[in-house]
Formats: sequence, structure tokens, C-alpha cells
Amino acid sequence: MTRIPFDEMKATIKMAFTLAGMPDDKAEICARTHTESSMDGIYSHGHPKKRRPPGVGHGHVSIFLRKIGGTRPVFIAIDPLKINTQEMIDEALNSTINQLRSSVPVTENGEILYPGERSLTAREENRTLGIPVDDRVWNKVKVLAGLIC
Repeated sequence: MTRIPFDEMKATIKMAFTLAGMPDDKAEICARTHTESSMDGIYSHGHPKKRRPPGVGHGHVSIFLRKIGGTRPVFIAIDPLKINTQEMIDEALNSTINQLRSSVPVTENGEILYPGERSLTAREENRTLGIPVDDRVWNKVKVLAGLIC
């Protein structure tokens, strides 16, 4: 496993998208999105511990979901500042986190985490140390970017 700095990963992925014929503006957006999700600890793009089902790759997920009777996710974005102040939002979030943390863990000495807390921790670690990437996957990306043969 190799750790790649954010800027290097983003630039390399963008090069690969550009060489594949993607317009520069779209390559930039896709490379940034992919690199940011990797920095948050979402390693499904080649991480050895997060394998997709056989035959499923990027672009084939929706086909796979239809075959197994699943649905596509729906995301609804709401700007909380349209209905409350930042102070009120922070107070509600902190209160919710404190209430969660006061819960009884499932296992003795278990940890209570709020949704997304591991991603936040992974992001900070990966910002400092670099984003972990399987060496074989990183070499394939570099080949696609024209950096190695």
C-alpha cells in the first residue's frame, strides 16, 4: 500500500481522464471528486478490502442493482442556513452528538461514533500522510495517465 499526496493523485487521475478523451473541465471535476472521496476513506476504487461483486465496475453498478432488485440512491440537499442561524445549527448538532455519545455501547468498552466520524478521522489522517492506494492500482492509474509504460 502506497500513500499518495492529494495533489499528486488528483493530477494523475485528471491526466488519465484527459488522455482517455474526457474534456478538461469534466476531467478536473471527476478527478477532484474521486480524490476527495478517497481522502475521506472511501476506497472502493481498488482497495483490496473493499471488493465489488464479480463483474461490477464503475458504470455497471446500476445494472447490478437492477439485477438484484435494488434501487438507485436519492440525495436531497437542504441548506439549513435558510431556516436557522449557524449558531442554532451548531447547538443542535453538538447536542445530538453528545446524546449519541452518552448511549450504552453494544460491547463493553465499545466506541460510540456519529455517522461520518470515521470519514472525518480518515480525511485528517490521509491529508497528513497521503491517501492509501494499492500499489497495483496506482501503477495502473499511472499507466493510464501516460506516466509509466
